[in-house]
Amino acid sequence: MFNMVFNYLLDYAASIIHSNASSLIFEIGAVIIAATFIAYFARIFKQPLIPAYVIAGILLGPVGVGMIKDTHLIQTISEIGIIFLLFIVGIEINLKKLKTVGFAAAVGGIAQVALTFAAGMILARYIGFSSLHAVYIGVILAFSSTMIVIKLLSDYDEISTLHGRIIIAILLIQDVLVILIMTVLMKMSTFSAQMLGGIVLKAALLVALGWLANKFIVTRIFRFAAKSDEFLFLLSLSMCFFFALVAYLLSFSLAVGAFIGGVALANLPYSINIVGRIKPLKDFFATIFFVSLGMQLAWVSIHTLLYPMIIFLAITLIFKPFIILTLLGLFGYGKRTAFISAISLAQLSEFALIIVTDAKDIIGPEIFSATIISAIITISLTAYLIKYKDSIYNSMSGVLSIFEKISIIKQKTKYSEHDGKKKRIVLFGAHRMGMILLKKFKHMHKGVLVVDFDPEIISQLIDNKISCMYGDMSNEEVLRHIKFKDVKYVISTVPKVDDNLVMMKYVRSANPKTKIIVTANHIPEALDLYEAGADYVVVPNITSGESLADTLGDLLMKQSRLVDIRKDHLKHILEINSVNK
Repeated sequence: MFNMVFNYLLDYAASIIHSNASSLIFEIGAVIIAATFIAYFARIFKQPLIPAYVIAGILLGPVGVGMIKDTHLIQTISEIGIIFLLFIVGIEINLKKLKTVGFAAAVGGIAQVALTFAAGMILARYIGFSSLHAVYIGVILAFSSTMIVIKLLSDYDEISTLHGRIIIAILLIQDVLVILIMTVLMKMSTFSAQMLGGIVLKAALLVALGWLANKFIVTRIFRFAAKSDEFLFLLSLSMCFFFALVAYLLSFSLAVGAFIGGVALANLPYSINIVGRIKPLKDFFATIFFVSLGMQLAWVSIHTLLYPMIIFLAITLIFKPFIILTLLGLFGYGKRTAFISAISLAQLSEFALIIVTDAKDIIGPEIFSATIISAIITISLTAYLIKYKDSIYNSMSGVLSIFEKISIIKQKTKYSEHDGKKKRIVLFGAHRMGMILLKKFKHMHKGVLVVDFDPEIISQLIDNKISCMYGDMSNEEVLRHIKFKDVKYVISTVPKVDDNLVMMKYVRSANPKTKIIVTANHIPEALDLYEAGADYVVVPNITSGESLADTLGDLLMKQSRLVDIRKDHLKHILEINSVNK
């Protein structure tokens, strides 16, 4: 009985949408409702959302109930999500900070693309594909997904980490290469060195336009626009689409243009406000993108796809990460940084989907279907690999040690003061709050060890000869290098509940007498941390309110102190701002 009712409702809903096939609102509405429904259960079982969106797309597409007929229109709309994502990344990214990983990313990115392309092409030829088909397979496998990886890094707040910067730098290199290669594939019969020179010239023109806008135009027009939130939002969108359209006219992807537009706005004092206004739009269209990915799955014979699928998955999930892991090991990066960077890039690119769609008549249904299925599998798997990266790393840590022994360059990520003091305080996180605490502890002449996963902060601490270590507090290998038996206080300014719980468990087992102070963004999280044994939990909003109440109470009693307090506060803000630049 239930099945009859369910099937009736599906048939009725499908008939409504089919009778309004030209109505975009029905199709978008079906996409969002289905994505929300599946995502709701994913959240209940604490699963990543991206696979949930893909499943929703499969259910709506030809493999499922077939409610969405015009999947091409949905895919076109979903590309807006990629545009907004790259625009936000451009705003948030600090290109100066990428210089520290630029050489390794450039060499590593180019080498990885070349080796993965060669492996895919050779294996494809070995199992009987033609030379042309083998070239396409090599290109399909060579690149990773900028859209997926950057979204996951952003969700887990890891863009500023060392592995986050390496990943983004490699993806930028890949995006430049894939644009060149796609141009070659589209115009293979007429390709020449002159055409390649034209592409390079156009790329330089696009970058120059972004630089000129940043240097001479953006600051002035946005200073005026910032007087109105609505106009600031509108102007930001206009910049995004302006650069996207310029890139399109120059034969580049819209997403690359949006990224350049974002970089042009990166130094604005209003950039945080801009990101906050655009992020909901990005999330909305990104959801449609992932649902549209599932819609592309169609019924095919598994027998005909067996060999292509083996090649696609083996190279994407094993060979590509191994190459990245080896290359980063050669450049002296720690095994954890190299490992996380490697597994984060173990998926097919959204550009692979564009390539097979444009060349469907050339490559045939076999390669097309294998690419779609492999993309769905690897993209969905990436969400789990990044979510459980620490557990996976801990289980493989011993084996991965070999990659630290092949380094030809040593990276400096640790410094120890030789002042004879035992480190009585361990401070996790030296960003805004952490820097305030560090300054106080140094003034009190307390022995402090700082642990942070931002390489820029670690570099500055090393320059200032402050004891520090690069690492994540949820990484037990990092924790094992700290002598907790001498530590009286552990203070975490990182408001990640799961990471704090891992750290607390380890510290309690190493030294039960150590006092642990942690940070949480919300009251329920604070209660969970107290229940787990935290000695004190800082909730910034509440703590700042309490501090403000005390300060205002003093000022009401003695107003003359306001000038001195203002001077000290402004000086401190400028110091923190200079560190974060």
